[in-house]
Amino acid sequence: MRTVYCRIILLLALAIWTTACSPKPGSIEVRSEPSGALVVLDGKDVGKTPLTITEVAPGVRNVRVVLSGYKSYESSVEVARDGVSVLDVVLEKDVRNPVLIESNPSGARVMLGRQELGVTPLTIEKPQEISVISVVKDGHRWGQHVYLPEHSRRHIAFELEPASWLPANLTEPAVSDIVPPSLIPGRPVWTIGPVGAPSPSAFLSPSEDMLFVLYTEAVSEAGDSWLSVLASYDLNAAESRVVAASRGLVLNEAERSQSTVPLLPAGWLDEQTLLLFSAGAEPGREYYDLGLRVEKLDVRDGTRNYVGWFPLYLEMKQLGDWWLSPDKSSLYYITYFVTGDVYRMDLSTGLITHLKSGLPLSRYGYPLVHVNPEGNKVLYGEWVFDHAVYLADLDEGTTRQISPPNAPFEHASWSPDGKYIALRVGEPGEQYELLPAHDGEFLLASAIWLFDSQGTQVARLGAGGRKIVAYQWAHDSSSLYVVCGHSEPRPDMQAGYDWDIVGEGVHRLRTNGSLSLVLPSKLQQMYQLRAFAGGWLGATDWDTGETFALGPRGTVTWVQGDLLASYGSTVFAISRDHDLLAVSADGKQRVLVERVHTWGWPEYMGRHVVFIGQQRSGTPEAGFWISVIQDVLER
Repeated sequence: MRTVYCRIILLLALAIWTTACSPKPGSIEVRSEPSGALVVLDGKDVGKTPLTITEVAPGVRNVRVVLSGYKSYESSVEVARDGVSVLDVVLEKDVRNPVLIESNPSGARVMLGRQELGVTPLTIEKPQEISVISVVKDGHRWGQHVYLPEHSRRHIAFELEPASWLPANLTEPAVSDIVPPSLIPGRPVWTIGPVGAPSPSAFLSPSEDMLFVLYTEAVSEAGDSWLSVLASYDLNAAESRVVAASRGLVLNEAERSQSTVPLLPAGWLDEQTLLLFSAGAEPGREYYDLGLRVEKLDVRDGTRNYVGWFPLYLEMKQLGDWWLSPDKSSLYYITYFVTGDVYRMDLSTGLITHLKSGLPLSRYGYPLVHVNPEGNKVLYGEWVFDHAVYLADLDEGTTRQISPPNAPFEHASWSPDGKYIALRVGEPGEQYELLPAHDGEFLLASAIWLFDSQGTQVARLGAGGRKIVAYQWAHDSSSLYVVCGHSEPRPDMQAGYDWDIVGEGVHRLRTNGSLSLVLPSKLQQMYQLRAFAGGWLGATDWDTGETFALGPRGTVTWVQGDLLASYGSTVFAISRDHDLLAVSADGKQRVLVERVHTWGWPEYMGRHVVFIGQQRSGTPEAGFWISVIQDVLER
């Protein structure tokens, strides 16, 4: 027993002696200028600067500091027992891939996006991403170059032309000095014009008592000034006035070709307050840093209250889509260049939050998104050749893929109540077709997959073994209307098609999976549906031009023409004889106005119908004319 105790005492003594004699670890503090550099200790990545490395065994250690665009730094560091070794590193720029920026005259400021790098002549490191390089010099037009890294361009030279017409020399026009296009009252048609500017637009106030006409004078070359005007017309008092105007300059050929929008309505906040985009610099910024101002316009007295501003020009970005939150407290908008970014502007403070980046450009050249009714979730990448459909939650900052990884798909959309997402899918092992088309492929799907608002699949909806050509949500979100059909060879088709779609009827597919026939296969060349407010649905036979209108009461009406819009329980159409028609919920048709093609094309359809055309019957003056048919359904 005594022997055991002696052994225990000896072991404890040995452990205490070993601990006391073992070297205690030290630590290394690594700081770099600039920070964010990778630290490699004895060949292992240990973090980014500024960094404290603890539990380092005493002795000589190898430390390497690495940052893209800078020369690597390497050193041996002596680590003392229980001590702290400090390593301060100033990294040297690596210009092994230099790009020389020159300008005539020299001394121009060089901007990479909105970051100022120096003045010309200037050697910079080759940008690693697609970048916009701008040079700016007072008194001259500035230049821009889109740098593509794969082209490995080493020398960029700008010829800066003198310019005396800089935006700083312009003053905003007084609206009282501008005469709006003439208003010619009449019953039931009022005429406004002529508008000498190209492509005017028109819209009405929420109550439809006020008509607004927006137009911008044409410019022919860089250096011309433009004038954008918003005029209002009181449809009750027959009065007109200019409520907003903005003036600016076309700065170079690139900007002119991009059709910069000087004034643009962003949405109504209430009956008298219009949210307005206007081109210009942020208050206090230099004239060349152009972007879009956001203002609240009181349409009664023309007061414009500044809300905020976001850049576009120096980053070569364009405005894509925008929408208001349901409570109208926030403006969401998308800007894009190589990819798209989503932002939210607080309309009470002007504060901007960056919500999402990396939206891919669609086949149309800009980000194409589907926004839920609440405005806080977006679907994007919905075409079969975009490889995936994603659901981005803008509030949570999360993104998830909802499309199947190994199956073709097309057309993702929200239900009107925002509870579901529908997606046409060609499932492996099921009957589907992928047909060649001029812009990719066209899918005849085997089913529609249904997802909840979080992106979780909740149902598979089939059409009884038929292939699904197209679908459209019912206005109450309880079901989808689906066009079924199959392809047949047709060698005489144009634009590279050698197939045609043969319709097999329109069916109602409820979210519980039940299927019912709505319309037999009378339409042979139909593969698109259109839904309208008030529960209307329509589609057109491309060969015959015949359109069916399915009303909110389930009545099917055949129309020789195109459906345009709905108002209340009525849907409007243009006949093949160019008459404006009204189709009521019970299926009855009547002619509202004959031969409306002489007035142009409908710009707005509701309580009033607004047409814009280049010539009105009996008006020889050149320009655009706006015709307003008041209270059209009471005629």
